[in-house]
Amino acid sequence: MTISFLSNSINDMPGCTWSTTAGTFDSAYVAGSGRIVSNYGGSRPCTFGHNVDLSGESIVSFHFDYYAPTTSSSLSDGEWMRWTTSNGTLKMYMDYSNGLLGMRVYDGAGGQTSSSFTYLFPVNTLVTVDLVYEDDGVNVTGTMYVNEVSVLSVTRAASGAAVMPQVALVTHTDIYNSGGNAHYSQLIFAHGETTVGMKMERLDADSIGAHTDMSSTITEINDDDRGTGWSSGTNTDKNSYNLPTYTVPTGRLIHSLNAQSTVRIGTTGPVNIRPFVRISSVDYDSAADWTPPQHQFGKHNASWTVDPATTVAWTAAGISAAEVGFQVKT
Repeated sequence: MTISFLSNSINDMPGCTWSTTAGTFDSAYVAGSGRIVSNYGGSRPCTFGHNVDLSGESIVSFHFDYYAPTTSSSLSDGEWMRWTTSNGTLKMYMDYSNGLLGMRVYDGAGGQTSSSFTYLFPVNTLVTVDLVYEDDGVNVTGTMYVNEVSVLSVTRAASGAAVMPQVALVTHTDIYNSGGNAHYSQLIFAHGETTVGMKMERLDADSIGAHTDMSSTITEINDDDRGTGWSSGTNTDKNSYNLPTYTVPTGRLIHSLNAQSTVRIGTTGPVNIRPFVRISSVDYDSAADWTPPQHQFGKHNASWTVDPATTVAWTAAGISAAEVGFQVKT
């Protein structure tokens, strides 16, 4: 059970624009949202996804906070979202009929079953959405939760080898009769578990850590600019940063500490990275090296569900004392 990828960066929301409009995101966790202009005639799509290998998985989940204008109109007959494999094969499809949302799921052989069109999002209200896709070899089930309550679900008999979705494309075609902007934030993809009940809190680097082989500053990784960042062509180079002093939000527990990387490799030199966390002068490596795809930025997440120094659940003090970094490896 682990987090596949998570983000609240506009760099991971192609097609969206950045917004800090109050009320369109939960400021207790993040600092903004990805905005898509949702005119009645449709607009450019936004894409959220990752390239984690999900072979052998039977359940995946996609979480986000969502703020949208009204869809309540007989003219709202169009596509909201499609959740696909990396090559575009549909696994879950969400669309509107006469202003109400429905869901369709696809099995491994391409067969499909649709739910009824019954759900209407609240108007100009921030809600938490979790989409869950399951294929256990017996049944294929799609479920949508809003504020942790199941509002849409559909099941069909499984057929063909299970393949899990990785990429969500939100098109907003002919669904908002009144126009306006829709907003997405706190993107979380998980496999082996659902994201229902989760929140994503982004922690930027607070200061440079113990390892400085690539840089002695954090500016390059805090600016959300893929033209900068830490880089090296030398095997075993390491860099790390300190996390800020952390306080657990009231009523919450820490699910995991996640080190997100968006990385591209060069034409020569090392082709792998190994994320790690550092606690009390000890480095704790992630489970395996990661090889980014060539000629493009690959998205990767290393997840620690317990504090590796204590092997029990994370505490606020443990998060505050940790460094996060990565090592360049051949």
